[in-house]
Parts: sequence; C-alpha cells; structure tokens
Amino acid sequence: MAELATSVAAGVICSLLEKLGSLAAAEYAMFSSDRRQVELLVDELSSMKAVLEKLAYMENLDPLTRQWRDQVRELTYDTEDSIVSSMLQDRQDGAKDWFIWKIFPFFKDLREGYSLSKQINQIKAAVIELSARRERLRVDEVISTSSHVSIDPRLHVLYKDAAGLVGIDGQKDKLIGMLKDGDQHLKVVSVVGFGGLGKTTLANLVYDASPTLQHHEHRFDCRAFVSVSQRPDINGVLCILLRMFGGSITPSDNINVQLLVSMLNKHLQHKRYFIVIDDLWNESDWHTIRCAFPDNNSGSRLIVTTRIDSVALDCCSNRREYVYPMKPLEEEYSRRLFLTRIFGSEDACPEYLKEASAEILRKCGGLPLAINVVSGFLASKKTPERKEHWDRVQSSLGTIDREFEPVKQMSQILNLSYMHLPHHLRACFLHLGIYPEDREIMTDDLVKQWVAEDFVPCSPHRRDREDVAKDYFNELVNRSILQPVDIDYKDEVLSCRLHDMMLEFILNKSADENFIAVMDRFGVRSGGTSKIRRLSLQSDQENRVPVPEAIILTQVRSLATFGACIDGVFSRLKFIRVLVVDRCRMTLDNMVGVCLLLQLRYLKIAFDMLDDEFDLVVPPEILNLRSLETLDITDVQDVTLTKKIADLSSLRHLLLPLEVVLPDDIGRMKSLRTIRKFDMSKNSVACINGLGELTNLRDLQVRFDDTWNSDQKKVALCSALQKLAGENLKHLAIISEDVC
Repeated sequence: MAELATSVAAGVICSLLEKLGSLAAAEYAMFSSDRRQVELLVDELSSMKAVLEKLAYMENLDPLTRQWRDQVRELTYDTEDSIVSSMLQDRQDGAKDWFIWKIFPFFKDLREGYSLSKQINQIKAAVIELSARRERLRVDEVISTSSHVSIDPRLHVLYKDAAGLVGIDGQKDKLIGMLKDGDQHLKVVSVVGFGGLGKTTLANLVYDASPTLQHHEHRFDCRAFVSVSQRPDINGVLCILLRMFGGSITPSDNINVQLLVSMLNKHLQHKRYFIVIDDLWNESDWHTIRCAFPDNNSGSRLIVTTRIDSVALDCCSNRREYVYPMKPLEEEYSRRLFLTRIFGSEDACPEYLKEASAEILRKCGGLPLAINVVSGFLASKKTPERKEHWDRVQSSLGTIDREFEPVKQMSQILNLSYMHLPHHLRACFLHLGIYPEDREIMTDDLVKQWVAEDFVPCSPHRRDREDVAKDYFNELVNRSILQPVDIDYKDEVLSCRLHDMMLEFILNKSADENFIAVMDRFGVRSGGTSKIRRLSLQSDQENRVPVPEAIILTQVRSLATFGACIDGVFSRLKFIRVLVVDRCRMTLDNMVGVCLLLQLRYLKIAFDMLDDEFDLVVPPEILNLRSLETLDITDVQDVTLTKKIADLSSLRHLLLPLEVVLPDDIGRMKSLRTIRKFDMSKNSVACINGLGELTNLRDLQVRFDDTWNSDQKKVALCSALQKLAGENLKHLAIISEDVC
C-alpha cells in the first residue's frame, strides 16, 4: 500500500507549498535573507514532492524508502500546522511587523522567542537532511528502474449512471415470483451472495416494484427498507423502522430493544407490510428483529439480504426453497454492462478491443461491482479506445475465482481503481472513510469539507475551489467509486453512498498510512501511530464510549462524531479544520469549547430529531472562529443564534433550520455565498433588505409564508432579488404559494 502513503504525502506538501509561498510574499518576512531562506525551502520541498508523486504509482516499496516517505509526510504536517497556527495567532494579536513561529514537535531544543531566521534555518536543516537521506537511499534510482502508470486526468467528468445493472431484470422477476407464491402467512425470502454481486441493488428494485406484488383489494399498508450492517445498532434500526411507519420515537429516548420490538409488533399487528432488511450478518440479530414482525395472515412479505448462507437459511426457517442465491452476471450481460458503460452501447466497441475485453471480463468473474469499477476507470480516459489502456488493465488484474476467496480477489479490482486515480483525487477518496457504513452522504458536505481540508489547491485559472471540488466528486461518481442516491432534475447527484466493500478497502488503506482512525465500541482502528490526523467516532445510543485520554488529539485535522460521547473532547483539539457533530447533544459548554478551535473552517451540527426540546445556542464566542467558512445547523430543531454573527466576516455558507432570527445588519456579511432556509416570517424588513447587499451570494433559499408576511416584507424581498439578479446569484428557491 506504499502508493497510498506517497500520494497523500505529496498532497500534504502541495498544501504546505501554497502557505510557504504566501509567507515569502507577505510582510512577515522582514528581511530579504529570510525571504530567500523560505524560497530555498520551497525549492527543496518541491523536489521532494516530484519524487513522491512518482513513488505514488509504485507498490511494495522497500522499508527504508517507506520510512523516508513517512518522515517527509510527518515533517510536512507539523510544519504546516505550526505555520497556520502562528499566522492565526499573529492576526489575533494584531501584530503587523513581526512573525514568530511556534515550537515544532520534532525540534525539542527550539523555544518560543527565537528569531524568524533561526527557526527557518532549523526547518530547512531538517528538510536538507531528508534530502541527503534520499540520495543515500538512492530513491531516484528506485523510481527510474520501476514501472509506473501515468494518468491523464480530465478536467470535468459528466455524471453517468453508475448503478444500473444490465441483466438484473430476470433476477428481479424470479425474486418477485418467489414473493408472490404462497398463502397469506408472513413470508421471508433471503437473498444471499458475497459482496459485489448486487444484492442490495436487486432488493431495491424489488422494493420499488412492490406494488406489483399486491392485488387491488390487498395493498401493502406500509413499506420500509433498512440496512443493518456488520456492526449493527439494533436499537437504531428499530427506531428507524418505527419512524418510517409514522412514529416519533428516537434513539435518544433510551428505550430498550425489547420495548421497541413490542411497539413495532403492536404497530404492525393489523397491517399488511413489505420490509427489506439489508446486509444482515448474524443469526442473533435476526432473532431479535424477527420478533417485531407479526404473522397476522395479511400477506406480509420480508426480504433479507446477507453474505452468509447460514444466516439466509435461518431467516427462512431453514427452508432452502425460500433462499435466492445471487449469481454472477452471465457473459452476455457482463459484456453489455461493461461496453455500454465505456462506449455508450455494446456495438460501439472497436473490433481490436474485443479480445482484451473478453479477457478483462473473464477476470471480473461476472461481479457487477468489479465490472462497474473497471469500466469506470476506462471510461474516465480521454481516449478510452486506446488499446494500451486495456492491455494495462488486463495485465494488472488477477482472476476472480468464485470458489476461493472472492472477497480477497475483489481487492485487486478495487486496488486497480485506486492505483489509477490522479493525485488530486486520492485524499478525497480516502476522506470518505470518516462516514459510517451504509451512510447516505450529501454532495455539498463533501465538497465543503475537501476545500476546508486543503485537498483542493488554488486553481491557476482562478476557478473557484468549490467548483473544482465538485468536479472531483463527479470524477469519483463516474469511476463508480461512489454510488448515487438522490439525483435532481438536472441529473446532478445530491447524495451518494459507498459500497461496504469500497469502505473496507478505504479503511485498510487509511490505516496503513495513518490517514483516518475510526473509533467505535469495538476499539480504535488506525495505523498504530501516536499522531492521529483524522478521527471518526462512531457509537450507538447504548454504547457511547468516551475517547481515552491516552489518545492524543492535538494533531487531529478532521473530527466526525456519530452518536459518540463528546464531553471533554474539544479542549483536546488544536489544529482541527473540519468538525461534524451528528446525533450528539451540544450543550452550551460544548459550543463554547468549539468556539476556541481557532483553525476551524467547517462546522456541521445535526441532532437528527434527537430531542425536540433541546435548544442549540450559538454564542457570541463564535466570533473567535475567524477562519470559519461553513456553519451548517440545518438539521437542528431549535436554534438561538447570536446577533453578532454578522461580524463573522469569513463565513461563506450559512445553512439554518426554519424560524431562526438573523440580525438586521446581515448585509455586512459580504463573503456569504449560501443562505439556506431564510425565514421571511421571523426576520425583519431591514434584514430582508440586507440580502440585497450580499453581492457574492450564489445560492439562496427563502421560506415565504403569505399568511405571516406583510406587504413591506414582500416589497423588500423583491427589491433584494432584483439587486442579486445582476450579481452572482445562480440558485434561488422560494418555498411559497404566492410571491410578489
């Protein structure tokens, strides 16, 4: 997995080089000699970056070269953290004529107060030592004698449907036939097969077609589709089912599993229901969930998908005739899916590629996920018809043996996709590992997080970094790495999901390079180093585990918490840029703690209806966050927002729930690009007029309730929109029955 670490290390250097360039040009460099030292440092790091980019396409690096790479990465991380920290401190102190760098963790003899020149020289000495080691290890010779894959990245890849499976209609008809057969007793049908065969896709298709299973006089009263996953939160699964059936229950109500099962059983007692239980891993979970589904002679139906044959049989009361075994795609359908994905139709494939195509498909073994990933890679080429691309893929793949270790063999397919990712996509790809299994991920969240993490460099063509990040997202979709979930009328992907095999692949890669650490009730999954750079805390309501004091958090750049215990965590953070707090109660003390995270750029808080009575207070201390670009509190029921929010000049995206009162002087927030759920009924005429002063606004969503809005407010809104129409506004949504 050496190619992963070298690629990420090169990306870290790229981010650092931007900051050093700014430093050399800024007034901090008081003397020309200091500026010259910074320029020499930039030159040396640029040379290292070029070496790392070449190493990124090589596997199985020798231990000494790998150690050199890791030292470069850690030196770069620590240097960037110190530079940014010092710049922020300098700006806060109001100093304009001096620049003091903070202590570097790897230079124990440095103390605050050293001159700028001495500290630059110390850093440069460390970089030069690493360069000397590179020469002693003959790293460049290793590169010149090893083969590597060069990438020809596209600037923008238009979205194509990556989820459709050719040939699945026959499987769907067979499964529907199994569900239709039988009497009015509850019937459970299991779909079994290893990862990548398309079990979830098939279950989704049958779920969407479930109205065809019912006669006119016997309609399903309720339907639900829920994922369990390998490490399930059964309490959460049952709560989701109850909510899908109209209940108001939430995990925070702390109701035990037995009571939830009883409530669900009672709710379904006199109903005809159709439910899909996706990705079940063990019999004990099934025995618990099964008790919630009454056999009430109403013709109800259940589908269970699983990778494990014994689980599939258990769900069907050991009746093999109710188990549907997923088969790999037949040769004809494999070919159609593969070639249509690349060329638009099966017939468009050139004759000279048919032999290579047949060999690649033989190695894919009829696995839809493998076919989608490989075809997505070839489709991403500017010239997909070039035979050398196909020959390279053919030689890179092993053969999928359906009898022996299919999951292990599948990793070859996924590794091929990763190896051919351009440098600029690799960190974005690995960052997806912060989200839990089966999580629906919003596109806008990823785009803003990637920008906040500096995964997206400044464009030489002055393109907006968020637009570039959206291109990155489209590339990952086009390569079938991300599976689209919600698509709007313009065919833009609004949300996506990772296949669980892809997530497992990402976590294995990340652990090798210490890119992301995941902590849940089963422990910490990381690369085993003391410095964690990105942390995902994942817990269910019954198993909230605090972060042990032994885990050092000062170096964490991104923290995502999903139902986890966050008490005392924020005071241990220092260099964090991205913070996601999901299903965790944010007290005022916690919010004040967040407001001390001076480097924070992205903040999202989502209660997910945890507690209707809980009020999130955004205090005046938020003005400390001078680098904050995104504040997303859309998924919080009740919010009290400080009136001083207008002083947060760096804020670009403000996403709110309804009924939030904004200050009258909102027009001073000139950096704002996005305002979501601006509530006309709660805000003043002055505030509405202020919208017209936000000349950088690109995305505006307004709630207009004609019952509660005066004529003055209507006039103010029309006036503001007229002003914005001549500026940068691209997206306008007004939720209203009557406007102007």
